[in-house]
Amino acid sequence: MKPAAFPALARPLALALLPFALVGTAPATAAIQMEPTTPRGADEGDGPHERLVLRGATIIDGTGTPPMGPVDIVIEGEMVRKAKDGAAVSDGS
Repeated sequence: MKPAAFPALARPLALALLPFALVGTAPATAAIQMEPTTPRGADEGDGPHERLVLRGATIIDGTGTPPMGPVDIVIEGEMVRKAKDGAAVSDGS
């Protein structure tokens, strides 16, 4: 093999093997637990709410499409019920 051929193959080979090297680190990072926070006092914050409207949000869906916004996001209970143009959601809808 020519000496110049090895460096040309080293980078593609290293990139091809990188995902396999990262798989071995997943269990170590999954074992890390979050520390509990200080409980919120009765005079701190507001909620929980039956219905919450987040106004003027920007939605990034992760598919590569451009961000969408500003939108109003309606959350009822633990479910997102609506995500519409900011003018489309009223307080009573």
